[in-house]
Amino acid sequence: MNNITNALVLCLGIVIIVIGIIGLVLLSKLIVLANKNINNIDNTVLNSQKTILPDNNFEIINRQEFIAAVSAAIAEDMGTDISGIRILSVKKV
Repeated sequence: MNNITNALVLCLGIVIIVIGIIGLVLLSKLIVLANKNINNIDNTVLNSQKTILPDNNFEIINRQEFIAAVSAAIAEDMGTDISGIRILSVKKV
């Protein structure tokens, strides 16, 4: 009676595979359900925010600070010193 038959091994293998497949299906359904809930929350937040359209009357309130910030960003991106950058004009794109 201590010998395990081939039929028993086959049956146990099939049962384990079926249980694994059922577990994967349940896990995937749980992930889809969680993703739908997250998307619903994101859509609610996005719909609650007001859309601000750009104004055609473009004016920089503090021009010197704006130019300094743009110069610093360009210098950092180029890996150079800020004193080597000269901005001659600013246009809205």
